[in-house]
Amino acid sequence: MQKKLIDQNKWEADWAIHDARILKPAIDHLLQKYLPKSMPEKTYDCIELGSTPGNNLLYFARTFGYSVTGLDYAGVEKTKQFLNKYSVPCTLIDQDMFKWHSEKKYDVVFSTGVVEHFDPIDTVFDIHKNACKEGGYVIICIPNMRFLNKLVVDFLKPGSIIQALVKEYLHDKI
Repeated sequence: MQKKLIDQNKWEADWAIHDARILKPAIDHLLQKYLPKSMPEKTYDCIELGSTPGNNLLYFARTFGYSVTGLDYAGVEKTKQFLNKYSVPCTLIDQDMFKWHSEKKYDVVFSTGVVEHFDPIDTVFDIHKNACKEGGYVIICIPNMRFLNKLVVDFLKPGSIIQALVKEYLHDKI
């Protein structure tokens, strides 16, 4: 049985106060290196599992020219408003991913900050895999790169401003 480590009401409350922004995923450089871009003769399909607030859907549509789909059970109306603001056509599925089943397969299945909220995670991996076309890409980012996690990554990334400030602070204390 799948155990959710955070409930839907908590997500709804969190997304109600969160403003979506135009952001690149933390792994933008890897996505740019390995993912194909849509061309006039071939448009790729991408689904993001746990897609609220919509910034990654905007990213995949603008950066790669993908036809985008978002699946989430919280904040979907907020995602719709955000994508409409930037005129990004998107299919949004307002559903729990554990109850979702689609015959459609996607070229790219993406999530960030999703799998760590479930125990055990095997079923979550299977949902990603089962949504992907043969020869497609499954991209799972853990953890979500916002808030404290973002600060930690910035600190560990060579040359980051936070790392420089911490080193300067520690140097003064040694």
